[in-house]
Amino acid sequence: MWIVFVEFIIENAVFLGGAAAATTIVEVIFSPFRTIARKFQKPQKVELVGSQVPLQAPTTPVITMSLDDFQKKLDAREAEVRKELETASADEVEVLNRQLADLESQRANPDKALQEAKERIASLETLLERAGNEIGGERLAKARTALEAGDYSIADEIFAEIEARADPEIKSAARAAFGRGEIAEAEIRWADAATHYSKAARLDPTYDTLNKAGTFLWRAGQHEQTIKAEQDLVDLAQREYGEMHAKTAIASWIIFCLFIFFPGGNLESRKSIERCPSF
Repeated sequence: MWIVFVEFIIENAVFLGGAAAATTIVEVIFSPFRTIARKFQKPQKVELVGSQVPLQAPTTPVITMSLDDFQKKLDAREAEVRKELETASADEVEVLNRQLADLESQRANPDKALQEAKERIASLETLLERAGNEIGGERLAKARTALEAGDYSIADEIFAEIEARADPEIKSAARAAFGRGEIAEAEIRWADAATHYSKAARLDPTYDTLNKAGTFLWRAGQHEQTIKAEQDLVDLAQREYGEMHAKTAIASWIIFCLFIFFPGGNLESRKSIERCPSF
């Protein structure tokens, strides 16, 4: 299905952005369809773009969570998803089934999944340390210990508190929202991840926050909002990197795919997806 192709493009934007083929994408694809993308752009406005949210800490923490513990957490999350399926609507069933597929994929390759969890924990520890003055040393140490055992609950509580009281300090709130997005992503709660990453992108629109927002809005089935996030990603990439940069090319390719497969930017949810041609 074309839907699978579009999903691959959205979810692998960062990887594709570093590929050597980016130059070809710029020259061959980007120029002819630039007009299409511009039709949907809003007038440019002056924005203050902050520093990038760090995605990975420079060092990996000592993880006390064993592979067996990690697999038990996958089993527990699967049980939660299956319980949610009992009362889910038709649209929710589709998203929940995809979450089950993701859980199964992690279970099939647990070593890789555990390594990704370790990297995410390192990223979360970096975000916590940046907010160290607001947290306090003792609570920060407890959060780190819990994270390294695979328990995200204390970190999530801390990020939620920072979000609630840090609205005047936009960067702090954005980092906290991004951290909560990473936690929801780790726990395969895609709707929550979409909400948190979207808030981070709204507070501090960067390539990383907008890319994450677009990815998880798509995974959560919020396709109209995905188009908005990807449009904003194109606008930002053009301002930050220029029209000939690989990141701009990939962002433009994503939005082009959405406009081609879902004309007018109106996906009409499930109906539009069912009209997509198959390979």
